[in-house]
Amino acid sequence: MNFIIDSIAWLFSVFVISFVIGFFVQLNDQRMLTIINFIVIIGTFIAYYAIMEIKFQKTIGKFVTKTKVVKINGEKPENRDIIYRSFYRLIPFDRISFLFTKNGIHDLLSQTKVIKDSVE
Repeated sequence: MNFIIDSIAWLFSVFVISFVIGFFVQLNDQRMLTIINFIVIIGTFIAYYAIMEIKFQKTIGKFVTKTKVVKINGEKPENRDIIYRSFYRLIPFDRISFLFTKNGIHDLLSQTKVIKDSVE
């Protein structure tokens, strides 16, 4: 459920940022347009997860499902843990890893997990 909600939120941010860039930048070079689109897509993906989880320990999806990110030992993750976790999400087989384990590859590599948030 987190993945679906976060994907919608992230894609909305891609749409808004692409619209703003398109409003100010008119490109006729297809190669340059492809590069800018790639940067926007990857940049917003990493920024969405990193900013939300560093600031709140949650993304919009985790707010809805009342869960949060913690280190394996239950402590609050450090900023670098969240940044690594955000980059690890780019591993192509990360989404598929949830079929075989409770936590994805990005949790395994960053030594984090998602738990129910008892504070809310």
